[in-house]
Amino acid sequence: MDDVNMLRELESLAAELAIEVRYEHIESMGGLCRYGGKAHLIMPIDLPRAQRINVLIDTLARQPTDEIFLRPDIRDLLESRNKTR
Repeated sequence: MDDVNMLRELESLAAELAIEVRYEHIESMGGLCRYGGKAHLIMPIDLPRAQRINVLIDTLARQPTDEIFLRPDIRDLLESRNKTR
């Protein structure tokens, strides 16, 4: 799967998990936060696509996804990230 489709799949999964992915003009790396009762994953708008994918994988690997259908390659990716922690 190419990076564009991978990013799209991961952003869709985040939405399904009620995590709003936001790209902002910030100087830090951002991260996952809760604000107003909602989860937000904030990343710099100028972050390269590969790094966006890595941040999403790190974040989504920590979320409960057992009850959600995931493409096998996405599930493998998230599970392998959990094993490296």
